[in-house]
Amino acid sequence: MAPKLSLHLDSVLGLRQGFLYGLQSVNSDIVKNMQELFVDKGDITVLSSKYDSLPTTIKDVFSVFVNSLSDFKKNTESLFNLLRYQVDLKGIGKFSEQDISGAIAVASGEFSEEHIGVQLVNSVNLIKKQIDSIYSCQEFFIRYELERLGAVEQHAHSFLTIPRDQYFDLFLKIPKDKFANFESAYKKNFNKNVDVSSIQNLAKTDYVMAFKMFNDIFDKKNFIGDDKARFDKFFTLTKLVDPLLDEFLSSNPSIDVAEVFKKIFLSYINRGIYSMEMRFNFLDKFFEKKGLMFEQIKLMWSGYELAVLESGKPFELFFILGFRRATDKNIVPMSVIIDYFDYFKNDVAHLVIGMSGKVPVKVSDIIVGVDINCYELKDSPDRYGEFFVKIKEYNEIFKNSPLMVTFHIGENLLYTPETVIRWVHEIVVLHQEILGNQLRLGHVNVLGIVANKLIQRTYSEPVEERLKQIDYDIKYKKQLEKFGVNIDDAKLLSEKLELEKKNLKENILKSYSPSDKKQLQGRQLFVMNVLESAGVVIESCPTSNTTLNAAIDVYKNHPIKNFLKNPVRFSINTDDLTIFGSDLVSEYCNIAREQKLKYTQLLDIIKTSRESRFSKDRVF
Repeated sequence: MAPKLSLHLDSVLGLRQGFLYGLQSVNSDIVKNMQELFVDKGDITVLSSKYDSLPTTIKDVFSVFVNSLSDFKKNTESLFNLLRYQVDLKGIGKFSEQDISGAIAVASGEFSEEHIGVQLVNSVNLIKKQIDSIYSCQEFFIRYELERLGAVEQHAHSFLTIPRDQYFDLFLKIPKDKFANFESAYKKNFNKNVDVSSIQNLAKTDYVMAFKMFNDIFDKKNFIGDDKARFDKFFTLTKLVDPLLDEFLSSNPSIDVAEVFKKIFLSYINRGIYSMEMRFNFLDKFFEKKGLMFEQIKLMWSGYELAVLESGKPFELFFILGFRRATDKNIVPMSVIIDYFDYFKNDVAHLVIGMSGKVPVKVSDIIVGVDINCYELKDSPDRYGEFFVKIKEYNEIFKNSPLMVTFHIGENLLYTPETVIRWVHEIVVLHQEILGNQLRLGHVNVLGIVANKLIQRTYSEPVEERLKQIDYDIKYKKQLEKFGVNIDDAKLLSEKLELEKKNLKENILKSYSPSDKKQLQGRQLFVMNVLESAGVVIESCPTSNTTLNAAIDVYKNHPIKNFLKNPVRFSINTDDLTIFGSDLVSEYCNIAREQKLKYTQLLDIIKTSRESRFSKDRVF
């Protein structure tokens, strides 16, 4: 049984214990009054919803406390009157440790142990230690809640799920001569030197400093500029890091790859994660040879079995097939994507990978979905109908283990916001028409970024996308107008006639004025409602998004802020732990702290991650 916690994401750690400790031997009525401010939630004691506001909480608690002490000595009451006065005067944002220290200094010298001075000072000191770091213990709290409720990591990419410390240990084993291209390419792309030999040699005498130097390779400051520049930097870094590890693992017989994956899964288990859906791309070097596809899946599964055996804790692992849709230069032909998928369906899915008791476990049992990912900036989703038909054919064969779809979209913007918002709507419609089962979308920042940020840029897109947008606006005119979007048919048709005279690949520029803000907000809200009606869940990855999207930049501005205000369900995930250095507990902590999540909101997000996992109906 976990200890009772007087915790709330909008309250002060220790508030309840501190006051009750100082009063428990004095007056039972006071204790009762204080307890009425709090509500028990199973193993967690939280402030009732009436007190979700931190300033209100502080003021009301102090008020109850002061009123309850009206029969005690004036100097006792004055201490808390002074605290309450400082809160009222300054507001909680400017209420500091010094204020509390001053109040204690005024009153504590007049206390005597025969009264309640010692207990009161201890109580206030407990609050004093926490008042400037309200969320200082949120990691423990969130870790506990994730474990208690069974949180799920829905969005994590194979080798990029390796924790930094584990990756560093592998980094130290890679021969120095393998880093020649890495060092020169890193210098060229990030204008920073990386001396691998120095890091590897330093690790022998000062591991901590060497690890710090290694972490600098992934410095968030590397990702600057607009969305395309950040995306390009990200893919440049992954193309340096990923192949280096891929080649090392696939060509070095002394490295036990199953052991590598065991450590990955143990890191999730030790953080209280209940279930993980790991995605891996067939077009990565480690997986690209078709004949080795089954062997690679088996290695990951073996690592999972070793991790569960070593930890002795329940942990679900399932896989999602990842398909790179494009590079920074070229769109991957649909024929290539389908070719790899057909090979999986015909030659791999039916193979036995292990046993669950006496029941054989097939590859199809542990593969729960398909992911379309990678460089999305120029890849219109309307070409994926053919692929969805292939998935439907697969599901008709493997009826007890159908594949769901998750689709990276709206993560970053190169084309206009209207186009990218439309893409989100179109992929939902296309999926419903062909598959109709569960759908998750990766990132979808475009629906939650404040419109004021979206209108600050000039965008460029090909004529063909603008023509599609015109047809879309006319088709959905009535629905869009319900959300305040103005659609002028005559003007759009006139524009269409002019555009049809141009080359479809020719780029056109689009800028915005402040008056366009409400139009974009209407489009966002319309598509958010579409997602709600279709039961679509967004896989949000806060640290990844604040790093790669110029319009977000800090957790406080993350689209989750708007998702919480609108009918959108979402989960919180890590994306690429190796690159971004943030595990699932940290992702929840960052959003909870910066967006002041309420306890009920935290529970809803964890619940959504569990309910929307593709694996929830898989039993073997």
